[in-house]
Amino acid sequence: MNQRQRLEEVVTRLTPEQYVRLLSFAESLAAELDAESVAALPQRFPEPLRLRLRELTTRSEAETLNDAERAEYIVLAEQLERADAGRLAAAARLSERRNIPLAQALAELNAGASPRG
Repeated sequence: MNQRQRLEEVVTRLTPEQYVRLLSFAESLAAELDAESVAALPQRFPEPLRLRLRELTTRSEAETLNDAERAEYIVLAEQLERADAGRLAAAARLSERRNIPLAQALAELNAGASPRG
């Protein structure tokens, strides 16, 4: 018997009062998990770095970057990608926990993909 079947078996034996208490507990636990997901959410990419990346992106497209700027551009682009990936992963965990579509979790957490450069 798997855990879900065992839980269903136990729930069927609960009194109405016990069921209400269990439901209340489950809802408070879900709220705590949501709060933990938000707290663990990686911070958005800082605006000054986003502006610098935008400037470097424009210069890269115009093929006017020097070697130092090219290295900075690569580092900032990778940092932005890691930040976006972290936020997306946190939204995916929230989506699974709450059994909601990923798009809804992204909207609720304001964790949509960061605009590029």
